[in-house]
Amino acid sequence: MNASGTIVVCYDKASNQVYYRVGIVAGGHVDWGAEQTLENAAGVTPSVALNDSGLVFVVFTGVMGTSEFTGRLSGNTIARTGSTGGMNSRKGTVGSVAVRQNTVVEVLANVSGELWYRVGAFSNGDVNFASEGLYDFGANPSIAVEPNTRKVIEVHEDGDGQLWTHPGMLNFTNNDISWGTQTQYDWGAKPAIAG
Repeated sequence: MNASGTIVVCYDKASNQVYYRVGIVAGGHVDWGAEQTLENAAGVTPSVALNDSGLVFVVFTGVMGTSEFTGRLSGNTIARTGSTGGMNSRKGTVGSVAVRQNTVVEVLANVSGELWYRVGAFSNGDVNFASEGLYDFGANPSIAVEPNTRKVIEVHEDGDGQLWTHPGMLNFTNNDISWGTQTQYDWGAKPAIAG
């Protein structure tokens, strides 16, 4: 949810197309817009982030690996604005994305169990990624960025039932993350984190 109370929900259906709905939080309920599809976004398991300026970034698993969509919110519609490419060379299968103002942080797990991250910035309706790197091993990563600081927190599973948290700090000079030490915090599967 952004500062104006707007939310975007993305999901997939049997047709391998990414769908979305835009909602406005009003009192004790949400006023939902109509269901729509993201333009040229064939895939599953989407993760979405929305900033206060109405820029939308979606990462999802496409045919060739991780794919991305960049757009701008206009009323209840998201219009494609960018041509951001996915980390297809990584053959990512599960992704998560978070934004802090104009900074985008994306994480994914590849088929080899490697966890990768990218940091970029919204610019002219697209995302320009400045850094990319391997930061851990596991599956089903989820990322959050604290809105008022440079703190980043990632959670994932290790495949043996252990859940791990991995903190970091954003470095705006080179659009990168300085990762701290991971800690095992619980047992389970498919963790998700909100920031």
